[in-house]
Amino acid sequence: MKFTFRWPSVGLEVGTLLSDEFSDTILTKIGVREMARRCSLSPTTVSLFAAGKVKLPWPRVMGMAIECGLEESLWTATIYDRMDAAEKLGWIFHPQDSVKRKEQE
Repeated sequence: MKFTFRWPSVGLEVGTLLSDEFSDTILTKIGVREMARRCSLSPTTVSLFAAGKVKLPWPRVMGMAIECGLEESLWTATIYDRMDAAEKLGWIFHPQDSVKRKEQE
């Protein structure tokens, strides 16, 4: 799934497989008005987001992904972009953090 992520906004990148799946779920399976009602947004905003023309804050997009059943895909698709944004805010990630540590006996 390809999303464009720039803290604190997330947008769909049109033309990628799972991004299109997210968009199709909003437009056809759930419906724009129903998604707008569930997420407390205007139908116009939901429609523009599904078309890849507007970015929304991370919590809003995550709420939409939960409604579509694609929250794990969204979470993993933006992990490196979110890490980069966190580093710009002062967080430090070390390579040792990604290595499994052996349990001490």
